[in-house]
Amino acid sequence: MRIGIWNTAFLGDTLLTLPLLQVLRTAYPKASIDFWVRSSYCPLYEEQEGYTTYGYSKKSGLSGLRVLGQKIASMKYSVWINPHPSYRSSYIMRESHAPIRISYTSPCINRLLATHVIERNPHIHEVERLLSLTTPLGIAQQYTLPCYALPPSVEEELVQQGVADDKIAISLAIGAMWKTKRWLPEYFGDLVRRSLDEGYIVYLVGGGSEEEAIAQQVLTHAKVRKGESVISFLNASLPFTAGVLRKSTVCCGNDTGLMHLAWIQNTPTIALYGPTVSEQGFYPLSVGSKALGIELSCRPCGKHGSHQCKKKHFQCMKELSPQYVWQSIQECIVSRESYIRGDTQ
Repeated sequence: MRIGIWNTAFLGDTLLTLPLLQVLRTAYPKASIDFWVRSSYCPLYEEQEGYTTYGYSKKSGLSGLRVLGQKIASMKYSVWINPHPSYRSSYIMRESHAPIRISYTSPCINRLLATHVIERNPHIHEVERLLSLTTPLGIAQQYTLPCYALPPSVEEELVQQGVADDKIAISLAIGAMWKTKRWLPEYFGDLVRRSLDEGYIVYLVGGGSEEEAIAQQVLTHAKVRKGESVISFLNASLPFTAGVLRKSTVCCGNDTGLMHLAWIQNTPTIALYGPTVSEQGFYPLSVGSKALGIELSCRPCGKHGSHQCKKKHFQCMKELSPQYVWQSIQECIVSRESYIRGDTQ
C-alpha cells in the first residue's frame, strides 16, 4: 500500500500536516507514506522516520507539472490525500490515479476529481481539519506531540554552537512574509532588553535579508551592551532552527511558520496576531502556549495579512504592547518549569 499526502502550501501548513502523517503511520504501519511539499522545505523533513519527502517547485511551469503528474502516476498510489486548495493540486490529484482520492470540497472541481470530498470546517483547529481528511478511511484520529524528530547532525551542531537547555532562553521569531503580520521592531527590542535584564539568553530566528534589517532595528532599540547574550540564528537551516526552538524555554513570534515549528515540538509559544486571529484555527497547541491579539472591529482583515494596513492605522499590532506580551512570556516560563517538574496544579 502506498499513500501520498500533497501539501505544497506555506511552511506552517506543512508543519500542521505532521499529525496527519503520524495518524496514517499508526493506522498503516507497513504502508509507504510519501509527503509532497515545496522543494525548499524538503531539508526539514528528509531525515524524518515514517515517511519519505518529495519536493515540488512552481518554477517548472505547466510542462513540469505534466511531467510530475506522470511520475506520480507511475508510483501507483493506493490513497492520495490533498489538503491544498489549488487547481494545480487538483490536477496532480487527478493524475495520481489513486483508487482513493480525498480532498476538501474547494475548489469545486474537486467534487469531480476526488472520490471523497470533505467540507472544510472553519471553526476548528487546522490540525483537526487536516485529520478530518482521514474520515473516509475510517481510522482513529488521535495524535501526540512532538511530531518532529531532530536529525542527529543537528543535535551535534547545537552542541558545537553552545545551544543548551540548562538556562532560560527566549527565542524571538521577528519576521513574516506579510508586513502586517510583523510586530513592531521596537516592541521586540523591548522584549530583548527585559530578557537580558533578567539574565535570560535571547535567540533571534528567521531568514532573509529583510529579517536581517529587522534584527538590526530590534538590537538598536534594545541597546544591547557588550557581553550580553543575544545570539542571531537568522538564515540558519530549517532543521537547525528547529533545534534552537526545541532548546528554547519559550518562543515568542508572529503568526508564521516558525511559530508552528516551535509549538509542534511542545515548546511553549507566544503567538502574536495582528491582521489574522487565532479563531481561524492556526494557533499553538503546546503546553503553556498563548495566542495574543487586540479586539478590533476590523480584525481579521484577511487570511494571510497584507503588505499594508487597509485602515492605515495598524492598531492591531501597535496596541499589542510589550508589557502585555512580556507578562505572558513570564507566565509561560512559570508554566514550563511547572510542567518539567511534573506539578499537577
